[in-house]
Amino acid sequence: NAIPESVLDIVPAGVRQFIAEHFYQTHQEALSKGLRTNSHVHVLDQDFNRNFGMVQVFKNTTGKVIDHEISMGRNDSPEMYIYDEHGIRQKIRTYKIPGSNYRFFWTPSTPIQPDEERMLFYSSGSGPLPADADGRCRLTMNNHYGSPVIETFYLVLPSALDLAEQSEPFTCRQGLEGFEVYCWSREQGMNESHQVEVVLVKK
Repeated sequence: NAIPESVLDIVPAGVRQFIAEHFYQTHQEALSKGLRTNSHVHVLDQDFNRNFGMVQVFKNTTGKVIDHEISMGRNDSPEMYIYDEHGIRQKIRTYKIPGSNYRFFWTPSTPIQPDEERMLFYSSGSGPLPADADGRCRLTMNNHYGSPVIETFYLVLPSALDLAEQSEPFTCRQGLEGFEVYCWSREQGMNESHQVEVVLVKK
């Protein structure tokens, strides 16, 4: 399989900037409350093909320079690609946890100084979403983070698609360069799940 681009490199610069700035503000809010942040990004084209990824802010809180491999968490798929804010693909290693999902490890492309922050863009590639006989496409965005967190789902739609239904009101919406960006951001407690179901249609 071809290595996918960063999920936010397939959209115009204005869309990328909006999501990056919105997520960084959320990150700052979470820090002030002693919470973590998490995001899922869904980018669709006019034929309901979806690119999936994430945005993350990593801060070096160790008090030491990080120039080695570190654990970054878990993922359901071994197909995980990470890019830094300059578009440089990072070195990733995945490990299958017996009877569970995958743990992945990151080696930064350059050393990270104490208290330095890095914005990272993830991508797990693309795939088609099925549409029903009426041409309506259903997408479920969900995650179980575990720890107290502010979690945000981003949905990026081209002008050819419309958001027809949503199970939870969006918390922000912005039109940019022929795309519509929707956000569902929510503060969650320990072991709470966040799920939003949407129905998409062609205009």
